[in-house]
Amino acid sequence: MAYNINLYPPQFLTTVMPGFIIGEGCKIYFSLSNNSKSNIAQLHVTVTDQRTNMSVLNKEIYLKTNMIKLISKNGIFEDEERATEDRYYFILSSNDI
Repeated sequence: MAYNINLYPPQFLTTVMPGFIIGEGCKIYFSLSNNSKSNIAQLHVTVTDQRTNMSVLNKEIYLKTNMIKLISKNGIFEDEERATEDRYYFILSSNDI
């Protein structure tokens, strides 16, 4: 059986991201490249310390998944008020770090 799988990584169009998670979490915006939301099953997210290149995800939660946060299609939201292509986002909570 043959599968046709195209992988297009999301694009982060902004160079500024939140440095600290305060409250319920922060929105991480991205574009879908050559995809549509209906083609995406889940996002695989890693969060690393820029200085050490080590994961900063909560080891108690993410050690089982090799320090990858899996976000289902239901966890991808669209900010329809944004005019740019990076109108899709997921929420990174303080519990994740």
